[in-house]
Amino acid sequence: MDLAEALVRYGLYHGEGLRMMEAASLMLHEPPRDVAWEIIGADSPGENWDDHQDPERAFRLFRAKLRKAQGDGARLQYKIWLGRRDG
Repeated sequence: MDLAEALVRYGLYHGEGLRMMEAASLMLHEPPRDVAWEIIGADSPGENWDDHQDPERAFRLFRAKLRKAQGDGARLQYKIWLGRRDG
């Protein structure tokens, strides 16, 4: 999870926000307790990058999901998409 956060912080430093994220458990026998921490991009209206295109806001959502996953004891690997604001 540290590498995922480092990548997102790097993007934030360079004006890029977290557009989407997928997470998967490292262990197949470890069932997800709550899938809310798995995906960024399928959140409530107004929370998705396409709705606000705010790198700081996207980072806060990412950090909240990371904390939730850590609290659940999930060991995850992440796939992350960064992007700049449109226009």
